[in-house]
Amino acid sequence: MILLSCERDVYLSDDDIMVIDRKFSPDSSKVLLTYMFDIGALGFSRSWSAILSTKDTLGVINKYTIPDINYPTNTRYEPIKWLNNQTFLLGLNIQSYIRSNTKADTSGFLLNDIQFDVTLLDKNEGLTQIIEHFTVSPDKKKLLVAYKYNGASKIEISVINFYEQLPRYGNIFTSLNFSESPILFGRWNVKNEVEIDVNLNSYMAEYIEFNALLPVATKIKKIDYQSGYSAVIGGWYNRKMFPDADTVHLFKTTESALAEITHIQGWGDSYYTKLLNYFYEYSVGQQTFKSYFRAKKGNGKIGDLIPIEVNPKQPLIHRLELDKTR
Repeated sequence: MILLSCERDVYLSDDDIMVIDRKFSPDSSKVLLTYMFDIGALGFSRSWSAILSTKDTLGVINKYTIPDINYPTNTRYEPIKWLNNQTFLLGLNIQSYIRSNTKADTSGFLLNDIQFDVTLLDKNEGLTQIIEHFTVSPDKKKLLVAYKYNGASKIEISVINFYEQLPRYGNIFTSLNFSESPILFGRWNVKNEVEIDVNLNSYMAEYIEFNALLPVATKIKKIDYQSGYSAVIGGWYNRKMFPDADTVHLFKTTESALAEITHIQGWGDSYYTKLLNYFYEYSVGQQTFKSYFRAKKGNGKIGDLIPIEVNPKQPLIHRLELDKTR
């Protein structure tokens, strides 16, 4: 049995400990250590943080460990910085509280004669939404939108009224900091409900949690990725961003605009498909969005301007005027 931080005394000299961060107070009298354990073939454990005097680093280091938070799931204090010699600032990721529809407790606490203040962390603040996919509900009243800010697995999923702005975080699914997302795709059904495909082969499938307060009925469809999908027909990134069936309704009124290619990168399947992702950015009024098309090498360079059509009342709805594939 492997005994981790809360189950044993931990010393820096232990063979299985790995210190991943040290934050010293301005006068160097205290240090906040963040560490994890090497658990062999299973990789590494979660991390813990402990506050101690620098003169005590040869002794037990987990006597004063930053406490865990029981709810929401997968929420922990994140060390940020010293404010002065007696005060340290911790952060709570706002995404967990949006998902659970609960209020964060940002009251501070005292540990080993150090005051810990707590603030909310909004890690997507100031970032531009990258539109992965959008589709209109059968009753033509709502949009289902998949979007992200960075990372293939960090998808946000929201349902909004047709002319509303996207929330910063998904109101159906709010992404957390996992290395893998089991969500493959989403769609409307004929009852104006949302159906989400989840990869049952993903180790994260059993931990998938949708938001506690959903704007519409949402159902999960567990899919065998190996047989139900492939590297070619794929998930969000290989589907047409703009479904053909919605064309007449969504583009009755359009404006022409220009989007700028901001960066170009390969994807996991680029070796087989020879397709690259060409990311572009455009603005309408006060709103700015990003998205991307997929094409072979040589279909554009950073800084190129490409023509797009935009719905001026809902500018996330757009399409390329060029014949580009997703």
